[in-house]
Amino acid sequence: YSHKSAQLDEEMKRHHTDERIMQILDEAADCGLTALASPPDERWVNLWARYLDKGGRLKIWISQCHGHPEQMPEEIDRSIKAGAKAIFIQGARVEEQFGQGNFDVLRSWIERIKQAGLPAGAAAHWPEIHPELERRKFPTDFYYQCFYNVSKTSDYSSAEREKAVATIKRLEKPVIAYKILAAGRLTASEGFEYAFNSIARKDGVCVGIYAQRAIDQIRQNATYTETLTSG
Repeated sequence: YSHKSAQLDEEMKRHHTDERIMQILDEAADCGLTALASPPDERWVNLWARYLDKGGRLKIWISQCHGHPEQMPEEIDRSIKAGAKAIFIQGARVEEQFGQGNFDVLRSWIERIKQAGLPAGAAAHWPEIHPELERRKFPTDFYYQCFYNVSKTSDYSSAEREKAVATIKRLEKPVIAYKILAAGRLTASEGFEYAFNSIARKDGVCVGIYAQRAIDQIRQNATYTETLTSG
């Protein structure tokens, strides 16, 4: 989905056939991308297995578990069985538990991932969450931090982005910055330049692409990344 409009959501769904997705993955690998993130939904799990069986060139899938709390253990287990190389809990689910003070529930999900021998992470839109998980000594290996706190408001202001960056700079563990282009509201040049000037070498970015221009966008994004991190 697009974070922009229902019309665009439908356009993306129509365009992203299984065959096109697999083509995009190979093009991404050819451009130097090393990993993708996706929920472990049935369609994706089956597609990923088919893609690898056909000799797909992108090899690292990071699973974003996004199920309701009662579904989360099963979703984690499905990710493990399907070959995820790392797993993180989606921001909305982390925020639900954080907001309710259910730290034991959230910790149990992280520990379930760790028990499988995989890197475990948590995502968030709220800038206060990851520092609090660190304070509570959660056994996380990495974090996903949204550049904009859009789970509370649709605020894509530079002030929100600065709060996210301040959080990222406080964290010693690797952080993946996401929504760095403000869900298509920023140009790639502006979004990538700000991101790589704001995060550390240990950190990374996760960037969405737009349906029919996916291949060109991936090439452009890879070029920006190589240029901005070559120093």
